[in-house]
Amino acid sequence: MSRSICPLLLALAVSGTIAGQQKRADDESRELDGVWLALTRKLNGKETLSSEPPVKLVLVGDRFFLIAGDRVGAEGTARFDRGRKPKIIDITMKSQERKGQTDLGIYQIVGDTLRMCFVTSNRPRLAEFPDKSREGDFIIYWEFKRESP
Repeated sequence: MSRSICPLLLALAVSGTIAGQQKRADDESRELDGVWLALTRKLNGKETLSSEPPVKLVLVGDRFFLIAGDRVGAEGTARFDRGRKPKIIDITMKSQERKGQTDLGIYQIVGDTLRMCFVTSNRPRLAEFPDKSREGDFIIYWEFKRESP
C-alpha cells in the first residue's frame, strides 16, 4: 500500500466515513472507534512488538485495520459484546493467509487504554485476563493507547 493511502485510511477512520460501514449499536463500542497506538504485544508470554514502525489499530464501526508504518498488516471485522463478563471481541480476518478465520478474545477499557487478549490454535476463549504467572502458550496480548485526533 502506498504511503499516501495509509494516511487517507487513518483520516477516514477517525471521521467515520468509510463507505458501507455499519455502526455498532452500543455506546461503548462506538467509543472504541478511532486510532489506537500499540504499547505492548506479547505472543506466548514474550514481548514481540517493535517500536519501528509504530503499530496502530484502527477501529471503524465493525471493521478493524492493523497498520505498521505505511502498510496494512491485517484487516477484517470485529464483533463486540459488552454484556458478557469479561467483555468479548471476535475478529474475523479478511486479509492474509488467515482469511475467514475468527479469533476469540476478551477486552477491557481502562481510561484511554484498551487491553485485548486472544487465544490461538483454536483454543477456547479465556475467562479472564491472564496474570504474569499464566501468560504463556497460545495467548496474544495487546495493549493500546488512544491516539489524540
